[in-house]
Amino acid sequence: MSTPGRRRANRLQTAALAGLGFGIAAWVGAATLMSDRGLDTSDEGFYLLSYRWWDSTPRVFTGVQYIYGPVLDAVGDSVPALRLVRLVSVIALHATLGWAVVTWLRARGAPRRLSPSGELVAVGAITAAGAVQYGWLPLSPGYNDVAVLTSLGLVAALLRCMRAAHLGRPLPVLPAVAAGLCATLLVVAKWSSAALVLALVVVVGAIALRRLGARGWIRFLLVGLGSVLFLGAGFLSMAGGTSVISTIVDVNKLAARTGNSPAELVRMYLNTGAHALGQALLLAVPALVCVGVGRVLSTRGAVRSAAIVLVLAPITVPFVAWPSRWAVPLGGAANVERYTAVLIALGALAAGAAVLNRKRSGADLPDQASEEPLVLVLLLLAPLVQAIGTGNALYLIAVNAFGCWVAALVILGAGLDGALRVVARTATAVAVAVCLAVGTSGLLEIPYRTSSYADSDQQLGGKGITAGLRVGKLQARILTEVQQAAGNPGRGTPILGFDEMAGFVLALDGRSVGEAWYSALDHHRTRVGIEDACSRPNPFAGRRPVVLFDRDPEPEDLTALRSCGIDLGVGYRLVLVPFLAGKSILVYRPIEPRERS
Repeated sequence: MSTPGRRRANRLQTAALAGLGFGIAAWVGAATLMSDRGLDTSDEGFYLLSYRWWDSTPRVFTGVQYIYGPVLDAVGDSVPALRLVRLVSVIALHATLGWAVVTWLRARGAPRRLSPSGELVAVGAITAAGAVQYGWLPLSPGYNDVAVLTSLGLVAALLRCMRAAHLGRPLPVLPAVAAGLCATLLVVAKWSSAALVLALVVVVGAIALRRLGARGWIRFLLVGLGSVLFLGAGFLSMAGGTSVISTIVDVNKLAARTGNSPAELVRMYLNTGAHALGQALLLAVPALVCVGVGRVLSTRGAVRSAAIVLVLAPITVPFVAWPSRWAVPLGGAANVERYTAVLIALGALAAGAAVLNRKRSGADLPDQASEEPLVLVLLLLAPLVQAIGTGNALYLIAVNAFGCWVAALVILGAGLDGALRVVARTATAVAVAVCLAVGTSGLLEIPYRTSSYADSDQQLGGKGITAGLRVGKLQARILTEVQQAAGNPGRGTPILGFDEMAGFVLALDGRSVGEAWYSALDHHRTRVGIEDACSRPNPFAGRRPVVLFDRDPEPEDLTALRSCGIDLGVGYRLVLVPFLAGKSILVYRPIEPRERS
């Protein structure tokens, strides 16, 4: 590269670093501001309630409480601190993946090598892609966060091993420990996808490392398996022994009765995936037209005009997606399908341009031609595989691991030269900007099932772990009135919250009976959990439970309650708390002896 060209590249990389720094600071600032604001009383309430009583509520369908429960204990039962732990882990794992990618590229040498400032840009881009995890997921960490971050960790560990093999060194110990840790956490939190993720990493890793002639296999495997056995034994010990496994299996069998069969899930994944790809193609049409025009201008010698058109090509995608907002992306659950389609379109555009450019330049090294496709396949499939097992469209969960796809774009774009390089790198930059924008707006403007930052100005009272959080006026009024209607019960009071009212149980500083999650779609599963809890000695520890309903109790609910010795018609006072138009929360408060007289 000529001296003027090198200077121009340095200026662009400096501008890119400044833009990434600003975007990451905005996202981190938004997450910090929201750390003590907002509360989703359904999904997030379930996470926090299960973490609060992680060592005394064994009926669960995921073991994620055995990961974040001790963390919540360690931060003094502080919800804001737990949310900040999530933020730090997202940044750390994405930065780790970014560093693993650039050091692997560095070990491979030219022509797939970035400049020092280019490496910083690559690490920053992959780190910034982590913001998409805040696009629509709950504010507090859950099992989807664990699945995403452990998948990134496994990929990073493999790339570090491949780097060592390139340098002629034995397989390193630290990645073996990290892989064992990630594998254990993934199995504990989301066993439904763990086997597939591990199989993908093991198969790709075994093929790639064998081709590279890696040394030190025995030590690596012993350390990795040793860490898995050590951590697995630790989790079983915390959970109270092997009985927790059979309990989780029983709960998942109950859940499967009303869930989709594997065949139905696959059919749904394919149908929704085809729909997403169709949306992405429509969004990309103007960009493809611009690329065609740019190529024509380039062949006719209008190099500057061609460069301008090619730069504008990827920018048209968000303009088509959000014309009324002047291409400014919007996060939130209602917008996840749209921004996912945008990211797919931009990723495909960048990848396509990079592949075409490289085929024309013939820049691949012969001895590396079979290694890079394996890594790209791993980075492409890891987000999809970790998402399997969800009842949502596969791409809606996969997009939370968009950092893997950005890593693939970094690899494809390393060392590119020519007109199509402009398209590839601009599309990657726009995709990262979209991630930052949807993450920031998904925090401040449309957080998951709770009020925005601006509207969360009412401080919650009580004595539980939600005390001090700021929420919207309506939510604060409802939670306060439920606390008063329940008589402000003390810490650990048994509470039965029908349906999906875990956040209300949490706000009362209570403990759920049976599962922490009372499904609104599977009442039978809830009743089985209640009956199981009440079949054990002294289920309420001598304290009469509070019962909450957001609907009229069904006869089967009353039967399940009677199995616990609870008769809502005897010894209980009903208080109605207005909830939504025409709806109320039914609070059944036990009547104390002094109140009866």
